[in-house]
Amino acid sequence: YTVSAAGGAAKALTSGQWEVQDVTLSADRKTFYLETNEGDHAQVHCYALDAATGKQTQLTNEVGRQDVTVSPDGKTLALVHSTANRPPELYFQKNAPGAAMRRMTESTTPEWRSFPWIKPEIVMVPARDGAQVPARIFRPMGVPSNHAAVIFVHGAGYLQEAHKWWPDYSRENNFDHLTRPKG
Repeated sequence: YTVSAAGGAAKALTSGQWEVQDVTLSADRKTFYLETNEGDHAQVHCYALDAATGKQTQLTNEVGRQDVTVSPDGKTLALVHSTANRPPELYFQKNAPGAAMRRMTESTTPEWRSFPWIKPEIVMVPARDGAQVPARIFRPMGVPSNHAAVIFVHGAGYLQEAHKWWPDYSRENNFDHLTRPKG
């Protein structure tokens, strides 16, 4: 929303069944940079929103979460990017829709990367009241004989863990990987 400094009615700049999780105004005050889960509650992408026209343009497109800082000259995005099976790393990207991300850090060891970290599937589990609750499902490796799986649901408001980026509770993620059935 914007509101005149002199007062008056608030004007919505965005709308829809998604959340704006962070917003930054550009140095020239012409562009809002939004981090939202528009289109997929399980991902966060960066959008440029033209302050005058309200036109919104998606800048990032990699699966997972992108936390973005725009360079002072507005030409480059610094992204902390992670996926469900890779922890956060620093990337750079030109400030343009769909530009390629270039990784700048590699914080994991070769031994860690040799483990078969999976990208769990996001499923919707019906609650008693009919609400659909998102959860991560860790299916067995190989062909299961008993159809067992690990389902992880964590509902703590903004610390929801049913998403496509590296979890804040990495201990639980490790536990889910280690306890999933071997098939």
